[in-house]
Amino acid sequence: MVNEGAKLIIYFEYLQKIIFLTGKPRTDGSNLRKLISNVLLTVGLSPEAEVGNFEIIPPKKKGVPKLIREMVDTYIVTTGNSYNLQIWNRLPNSYSVLVKYENGETIKCKDIRLIFIKIDTENELIDSIVILTPDYIETMFGKFGKPTIKHQLLILPKQREAIIKSKNSILYTLDTKKITNRIRHTYKTKPANMLKSPDNNDLFSIQLLVEIVAKKLIGKKLEANDTKNRGQNLQLQYLKILGLCK
Repeated sequence: MVNEGAKLIIYFEYLQKIIFLTGKPRTDGSNLRKLISNVLLTVGLSPEAEVGNFEIIPPKKKGVPKLIREMVDTYIVTTGNSYNLQIWNRLPNSYSVLVKYENGETIKCKDIRLIFIKIDTENELIDSIVILTPDYIETMFGKFGKPTIKHQLLILPKQREAIIKSKNSILYTLDTKKITNRIRHTYKTKPANMLKSPDNNDLFSIQLLVEIVAKKLIGKKLEANDTKNRGQNLQLQYLKILGLCK
């Protein structure tokens, strides 16, 4: 575990260098972690715990930072004077245990430091670096909201190809018998406001969504370079077709 908090002060001196931005959040985030890992290697990483002397508590390492040896998470900031901080799969300023050592020591959620790298996108330079603790963020900016839980659906290349080459290029199943009495098979001309909670007894059936939404989306081009913005664009198209926004 880290016991040299002052080591983080050295980051800025080493990190004030050119960083290549691809425009893809996942790739840039990975590149940033590699850059910081190399910096930490230069200034001296914390000793690595021996295998078998510690236990990762969250299932599938959900919420555990990639740079757990230094107890840091990294974030790229590219625009504006404000930043929407999202910390996945953990309560940032809580005492929930992420790592438990054989000697009884632990790494808790509140122990993880957050490194924000502000990028000058025009010159592709690191403009500034801020290193904060969850406790400081809550003290200065207010408590964190509800935890963001991330779910991923992974489709293998062969399965993806089979779906694309299928008759409608759509993969779906019918609703289960448990919700038969809660779904509708006809479209409401004035659906509920998208900001309101759903009416669990008046849901569009999957079959209806396939007909009025999925088939209309096939062939549409999503104007965005990265997965996140393409996803937002797709969601916007979906809401427009349903009449939930203009």
